Amino acid sequence: MNSNSTGNNPAPMLKRLRVLELATWVAAPTIGAILAEYGADVIHIEDPERPDPHRAVTTQTWGKSTTAGQVNSSWQMHNRNKRSLALSLNDEEGRAIFRPLLEKADIFITNLLPNSQQRLGIDYAALGATYPRLIHVGISGWGSAGPASQNRGYDFTVFWAASGIMSLVGDPDGEPALVRPGMGDRTAGLAATAALGLALYAREHTGKGQAIEVSLLHTGMFTVASDMQRAMMYGEPGPTYSRRNAPAPLTNCYRTRDGRWLVVLVADKDWPAFCTAIDTPQLAADTRFDTSDKRTASNTELIRILDEACAKIDRAELERRLIAARITHAPALLPQEAARHPQSVANHFFLDARHDTHGPYPLLSFPLRFSSENPQFRHQAPGHGEQTREILQELGYAEDDIRRLDEKGVIRAPKTHGGQL
Repeated sequence: MNSNSTGNNPAPMLKRLRVLELATWVAAPTIGAILAEYGADVIHIEDPERPDPHRAVTTQTWGKSTTAGQVNSSWQMHNRNKRSLALSLNDEEGRAIFRPLLEKADIFITNLLPNSQQRLGIDYAALGATYPRLIHVGISGWGSAGPASQNRGYDFTVFWAASGIMSLVGDPDGEPALVRPGMGDRTAGLAATAALGLALYAREHTGKGQAIEVSLLHTGMFTVASDMQRAMMYGEPGPTYSRRNAPAPLTNCYRTRDGRWLVVLVADKDWPAFCTAIDTPQLAADTRFDTSDKRTASNTELIRILDEACAKIDRAELERRLIAARITHAPALLPQEAARHPQSVANHFFLDARHDTHGPYPLLSFPLRFSSENPQFRHQAPGHGEQTREILQELGYAEDDIRRLDEKGVIRAPKTHGGQL
């Protein structure tokens, strides 16, 4: 879908950046995936016996089950371009392998709970003292302090529910809406990546690294910051409505004749043109609706009228009319429709990716662009411990030592793809 997506830039902007990622699931690995897309060497560290549980997700595979040969699309999304090191930090020989990697690393990313970090000696207090240039990125559910800091937290629980978002979305007269997979995780990952830019800039001037902390709770609260700040200043968030009683009928969604939905945001000056576009020009002169205040006062009646009018026009035709009238709107698209939208294609949102068993496929890039460089797809997400042997050889380990460490369970060093891909 983008002929320039794979690129062959011999010196990507982050080519010299070395990243260690001791993390699972989506939020923290999103950071590493963004950095890897622009050339960083990102090593995803997993336990030899207990690989990242994200590998086993069964709801986002291309196939209908998890039989051999099927591919976990979410794993590919968040771990492409990385290397996998299967290493036990519970063993002294494993920690001996880890230390020289830390000496070379610019960034260490983890989502382990604070007590687990301290037990393994990988919290910032421990690592920062030994590796002062290291930037330590900690992703948590609840934050590193407070009574819930040692509790597990996911985007479904903390970002969505505990942050207040869940109480604000969906039909207020219906049941709560559920979050789609990874929405909060990827948002937190983007926030942490932005923080990394600041920390790397500061290190250029001070020579010192520092700790970055991003929590799903804080990220969720910031996502609904308008409501959050209103609640803090006036005691409650903004009111919520269903589309049937929205106070601004011209900022709403309407179903068209073909059963599709269209979202409109009609400026006051465009009210007459909108009436013409939906084949109800007489509405523009209707004294019940000829001002914004009147439309709000008669909102339910106007929404009913607009529902009836839009239901007589196919969405594509209505879009054509609104474009001609320069009225702000957008279709409610399915994901596969959004991916094929002319804007997605023209702006190169997808990379030309390839998987050993699945073959070529379009892979969604991250939502940032640079004038001097395209994002890069270099290789598929790694198997469990796929590059362990390669990484240890870079550290000077001989094959006999690698074999012994593998047999002991300190590492997992398969000679072929390992684990689910």
